[in-house]
Amino acid sequence: MKKTNTRKATIHRHPGMLPVDEPTIFTDESTHIVMGVQSEEEFFAEVRAQAAAAKRGEPKAAPIRLSFESAEQLLEALTPLRYRLLKLLQKHGAFDSIEELATTAERDRSTVSKDVKVLAGLGLVLVEAVANRGHGRSSSISAAADEIELSLVI
Repeated sequence: MKKTNTRKATIHRHPGMLPVDEPTIFTDESTHIVMGVQSEEEFFAEVRAQAAAAKRGEPKAAPIRLSFESAEQLLEALTPLRYRLLKLLQKHGAFDSIEELATTAERDRSTVSKDVKVLAGLGLVLVEAVANRGHGRSSSISAAADEIELSLVI
């Protein structure tokens, strides 16, 4: 049986993101996030099916899902610039500060900071406050998953 890690997450909802009440996200050693468009009925039908399978003793490692009610809302949340930040985080690993990420991305620090807050609210990036000796605090930023799958049917 695979070891399952748990981490607490503060979930900030983006407009159009379906509600999630569970504050603990269970992940395997390798994490997988699926982003897509799904109606509220489809979302809850999938949750009920997974719960029924688990009740029957058929636990299946399900990816973390971020469901939006429309393609427009998904694309508003995952802009091309935010997508580029995710690609940088996956390629380079964790960054020691917003400043370092902004410099690598060749973007303004304040706009990168805003984008990181949105991505963290969606659960796509992890931001960890790190104490600096004699210099206050900084933030370590990393991708929340090894793989992010985007599912969009038009």
